[in-house]
Amino acid sequence: MEEKRIKEEILVHLPARMREEILRLGSVRRNFWQTLSEIRLRAGARSSLVVGGVNIPLATSVDFSEAAQIVKRISHSSLYAYRDSINDGYIPMGGGVRVGVCGTAKYEGGVRVGVSDISTLVFRIPSGFCDTGVELFEAFCKNPFGMLIYSAPGGGKTTALRALARSLGGARGMRVVVVDERCEFDASDYKNTTVDIMRGYRRAEGVEIATRTLSAEVIIVDEIGTPEEAKSLLPLVGAGVPVIASLHASSLQEALGRRMMQPLYEVEVFRIFVGIFRTGNRYFAKITDKEGRAC
Repeated sequence: MEEKRIKEEILVHLPARMREEILRLGSVRRNFWQTLSEIRLRAGARSSLVVGGVNIPLATSVDFSEAAQIVKRISHSSLYAYRDSINDGYIPMGGGVRVGVCGTAKYEGGVRVGVSDISTLVFRIPSGFCDTGVELFEAFCKNPFGMLIYSAPGGGKTTALRALARSLGGARGMRVVVVDERCEFDASDYKNTTVDIMRGYRRAEGVEIATRTLSAEVIIVDEIGTPEEAKSLLPLVGAGVPVIASLHASSLQEALGRRMMQPLYEVEVFRIFVGIFRTGNRYFAKITDKEGRAC
């Protein structure tokens, strides 16, 4: 995300003293704005940044009243409209920015029905550059089958998916449908491509619609997290539509060991497996088949 947009679309929501501290850091640290990936506010506790994968504590902080005001601003004074996403742990801001929320959960009949007293806000800032984008694009063009991208949380999976969507819908002109449940894809990045973004759709429902009514040639799904989401990808085998998806896992062995993913592996929904690993400020991709052989 560009420095100007970070200042105009994110920092504007923060208290002036914290905004000024972040601006000072940005003026003295090399590549600060290019590698800033998180602004993490903790009401009544130490707030921090993530820059180049490193946690940087802030001297300024926010109190609970300020946190509540920030939530009110980023939800456009309509908490009810964002009730479902807050219950799922985030508030979408647009432009690919997602704000993770942490507070007090309320349960009824064993089902979580709401979150109140929000105490932590995590502004996740999307990267505009992907170290592995070209490599992944070439791998898919060479083997246009299902691709699973795995890494540890915050390891660059979503950034890679954004880059692939741009390349496939731009250079290749393929009909790409992105099921963007958490609103992390910025539609303005795809104006000159053949990419359709299903913003806010549940993954399972979005995949079905993308297949049946949007005639997708490629479907992109971020962060498979439940057995239901994994199961929703099974019909894609019969439909002949490759899916590019991501999964939290620190190794190929861990990814293959996920029980909920076993039905997908058995019918080869995925034939290409991409591990993304970080070294300093750079990301690297390891592209293999299920057996760990280089592709």
